[in-house]
Amino acid sequence: MRLFITNYTHRSGVYGGTYRIQAITEAALQAGHEVAIFTSKQRSGTFAPLGVTIFEGSALQNGSALSRLGQQIMSFGTTGRLNRTPESLWDVLASGFASNDHFAALVGQQVDAISSFRPDVVLTDIDPAALIAADLSQLPAAYIFQSAYMGGAGAPSWRRVQQAIEHVYDRYRRAGPSPEELYFTPSTLKIIPSIPELDSFPPGRPDAAFVGNLVLPDPVDFEPSSLIASRRYIYVHIRQSDISVDKMKQVLPEVFPAGSEFTCVVYAPSLSTAHQVANVAFWPTVGIDAILRHSEWVICHGGMNITVRALAAGMPVIMFPGNNFERRFQAEHIERNGAGFMGEDDQFNVEWLNGALSYRDEIAHIAARLGESVEKFGGAPQAIREVARWASQPA
Repeated sequence: MRLFITNYTHRSGVYGGTYRIQAITEAALQAGHEVAIFTSKQRSGTFAPLGVTIFEGSALQNGSALSRLGQQIMSFGTTGRLNRTPESLWDVLASGFASNDHFAALVGQQVDAISSFRPDVVLTDIDPAALIAADLSQLPAAYIFQSAYMGGAGAPSWRRVQQAIEHVYDRYRRAGPSPEELYFTPSTLKIIPSIPELDSFPPGRPDAAFVGNLVLPDPVDFEPSSLIASRRYIYVHIRQSDISVDKMKQVLPEVFPAGSEFTCVVYAPSLSTAHQVANVAFWPTVGIDAILRHSEWVICHGGMNITVRALAAGMPVIMFPGNNFERRFQAEHIERNGAGFMGEDDQFNVEWLNGALSYRDEIAHIAARLGESVEKFGGAPQAIREVARWASQPA
């Protein structure tokens, strides 16, 4: 199979889609498939060591090629705080459209790259240009999906996406689909990096495949020497959130004072060096799989990658998703299943955290059961098998 993959990303690089695309790319190569990647110059270095064919999209290079909405949402990349939280898939997509011509150029570059590489199938994270380019090239398409995307029709950002789609199809003198038809049609394969318990999409449909954890494991040699096997750990992975490192430094040492039974490890990439306050260690780098092997809880922002990864390790999860629609969807499903708790930002305090942490014995077995389900769905290798199945179907 010849697989054309696009990596939809903003210049600040805060979306987890790159990690999922990287996992799928490596799985495809290991299975003997040929892969081409269409991505930005900033992201091409992620894929170059894999030896794949790389197409750099010049429409992705210009930092000014973000809409005002995009600049509001993606200000996190430079300020560390979100000025505007995306409320739907259409918000995320519209944030990348500075103009209809910019979007049409992106589609055209992908059509040209597809013509050059001659793939059997197109795969993307959520890039609408890739789905349009596949349609224009009469190729089957697959993308990474979650049910949280199925909302927001008619909103201003939805209309912005609709206008961009219509502009492209007008150039090709064809009638274009609506945004829902582009994304949710049964003729497009939906790869779901989760399990049925954590997503409301009906299992068993031929145009959808649950695949569980879709993130590469850390290198096996990453085992921090500062981890002590006899200690009990709690891992904190809160990113892209209004809960700042300063707020964590204020609250967590009171939850985990010196001499407490738990050591709290906080992933804090904004720091230049590691340091410790009471029983709270702030690390600028961390091997997530390594720390999960030693942990009993995960406290996080509710992103799909970290929550599914935590559950795969059997960890119950405490989540602070803020107003982000994807993270709230994930957190609500985990809480509904009894494998963790969802807190609002103002509940990130000593009393609320101590209350949630006291329930570990009651919910740990539920997290472990969900983790077993995550592992059964096969991850990136299963995703590639599903894409190959999709590519082999009659047109």
